[in-house]
Amino acid sequence: MVEWYSVAASPPGTSGGRVLLPQKPATAQQSIQSVPSDHLGKIVFNPPDRMTVGKRDLVEAVITTTNLEQVIASLKGKGKPQVEPLLVASRMRVELIGSDFTIVNRGSQEQWVDESEPTPWSWDVTPRKAGEKLVLTLKVTRVMQVTGDGLVRRDLPSLELPIIVTADYWYSTGRWVSDNKSLVVPAVVSLTISLLVPWLGGCLKKRRLRRRKKEALRSRLLK
Repeated sequence: MVEWYSVAASPPGTSGGRVLLPQKPATAQQSIQSVPSDHLGKIVFNPPDRMTVGKRDLVEAVITTTNLEQVIASLKGKGKPQVEPLLVASRMRVELIGSDFTIVNRGSQEQWVDESEPTPWSWDVTPRKAGEKLVLTLKVTRVMQVTGDGLVRRDLPSLELPIIVTADYWYSTGRWVSDNKSLVVPAVVSLTISLLVPWLGGCLKKRRLRRRKKEALRSRLLK
């Protein structure tokens, strides 16, 4: 039998504190068949506090029921690991969302969770603009087999992660040029021509003068 708790409550046998649990209970007619049974675990994730526009960072999340210290030590991203307790189903979906970031999944978003070993997720995250409180959202979903309904997904409370993103002059300049090619290219061509034509004219003039001097010198020597 699966017991359901409010977000603020702590399941029996725990020390208290915030626990990520389903927002709505199943109806009395629904029989949840998770293998293994739902159990209390932890999610470890490591969003960086600060990022730079245009520079990619690795963000990781791991669901585990054992070896928390080993999981934390295995993380490769530069962010400080954060730990939250949550109710784990045998199948979980973890997503990282942020409208101000380019986020590339490095693996499957939905995975089977084994009690005996950690289950990892990871993303390559690149900020697209600078800001003081740009938000990355970690969305965790329990995927359950419900008799008569098949697979049912229940979202846990999302974790919003404020990130400070600083500007990069060269990236911002390159991005502006890329976004304004229709204006930049004609301007560059026009400027190049306006500078190149006088320079070429001056070079030709100097060349003619040198030639005249050589001819004048040759004429004097032949007299």
